[in-house]
Amino acid sequence: MFHFPDTSKIFLSWGELEKAIGNFETVEGHAEHSLEKVRKSGNVKNFQKISEDLVDVNSHRAAFNVVSLEEITVGLLTGKQSSPRRAYSIHVHCENSARYFVIYGIFHAETTEDYGKIIVSMSSSLNCH
Repeated sequence: MFHFPDTSKIFLSWGELEKAIGNFETVEGHAEHSLEKVRKSGNVKNFQKISEDLVDVNSHRAAFNVVSLEEITVGLLTGKQSSPRRAYSIHVHCENSARYFVIYGIFHAETTEDYGKIIVSMSSSLNCH
């Protein structure tokens, strides 16, 4: 996890590619499953896919997605509040290392441009094998 001064976070996760391929035939299917989990979470409403692209990451096809959503938080004194967010994710399947990689983050809607560029930059420097 990478922390930023404004409390934003970018996550890098990975796992065995064999397990991912067992559940998802393609990197696009893997990405779609992840987005669906976010869509169905109890604290999200107004989920909308902004863009989906296939990009090249270290010679691998990768799924790059951008979504907008409203995150619902409940505070003891403030009650329910809705905050606009934008989420970026890049899913990569690397056959050479037998691993999958996901770089993702959910950010305040007004600060997302810079974080989207950071996530793309991180993916371009990923050395998976």
